[in-house]
Amino acid sequence: MKLTSAEKAERRTHFRQQLEQGVEPREAARTATERANNAATASMLMGALEKLPQPPDWYESPEERAVRTEMTNADKGMSATATGAREPLTPDHRETTVVVPHEFVRCGLFGVADPKSSRQHVPHAVFEVYGTNGGTITYCGPELRQDDRQVFFEALNFERSTPGSATATPNQFLVKLGWSRNTESRKKLHACIGRLQDAQLTIEVRRLGRLVIPSLLTHVDVLDDGSYRMKFHDSVRRLYDDNCYTCLRREYEQKLERRSDLARWLLLFYSTHQTPRPIPLATLIELCNDAPEKKYAFKDKLTAALGQLVRVKFLLGWNITRKVDGKSGTEMVEVKRPRMVRFEDQKQ
Repeated sequence: MKLTSAEKAERRTHFRQQLEQGVEPREAARTATERANNAATASMLMGALEKLPQPPDWYESPEERAVRTEMTNADKGMSATATGAREPLTPDHRETTVVVPHEFVRCGLFGVADPKSSRQHVPHAVFEVYGTNGGTITYCGPELRQDDRQVFFEALNFERSTPGSATATPNQFLVKLGWSRNTESRKKLHACIGRLQDAQLTIEVRRLGRLVIPSLLTHVDVLDDGSYRMKFHDSVRRLYDDNCYTCLRREYEQKLERRSDLARWLLLFYSTHQTPRPIPLATLIELCNDAPEKKYAFKDKLTAALGQLVRVKFLLGWNITRKVDGKSGTEMVEVKRPRMVRFEDQKQ
């Protein structure tokens, strides 16, 4: 509904009063807008009963025009501050799903190394992003694995409740992640958060150009009650532009066996492909950032991981073809998925 200058001024006044009373900015903006709309509706109804003659459009002094312009600009600024800057980083989705940005799960940024092995510092690594247009993610920081990816996506989910930062207790994290609520899991969670703070990356793909994220978590506070309060670099928002994300049902990952990092990586990788094409086995090894001592060792792990994805009903079936004429690098990995449910269907 179009508001008059007076109604907009009243909305701004009410918005500021709400903020002074400690009301959250989004809620303050909502109530102020609702109040202004109600006033505009009442004014319109009264006008319909008795239409007063209005001056022509040009009947406005320079002083009045200057005041009106200033109020309009201030109103736009208030709206941007109250809504645009406070919008969650991730798009709207159901609580039973996790939002997966394609570039993060189509490469080896979050690897699948043996969970028992020690982590290395990565001074410089370039991960190829799988896709028609391709691209790269250049990374510097501690080695990231699937547990770091789980914590990062979960933190983004908590951020939806308090746009601008994510606040959650360790127990809330552990319940959402499906981890045990013991001391070991709490230490693991704390370590993941620390690694995400030190993670620096530069994404270079056609749709984003060159996107620099100096830290996946820019700031982390531990509150008096033990809760974590985490802030993100605003560039994270752009990962979800152009509908380049997938809403994946949480139940799939929750049903996977513990320490099944390759199965988790494959789950998210194939979730971004509605009709997956055959992929060379050697390409999958490079993409998932695994470094098996022998190729057949990875093939055994891959067989077990794909079997898990069938058991949790994420895949209908899979196959690894034989070598062509005995040549190395000719084996292909083929998978078949059920029909992908679009986000619009999920909301119904």
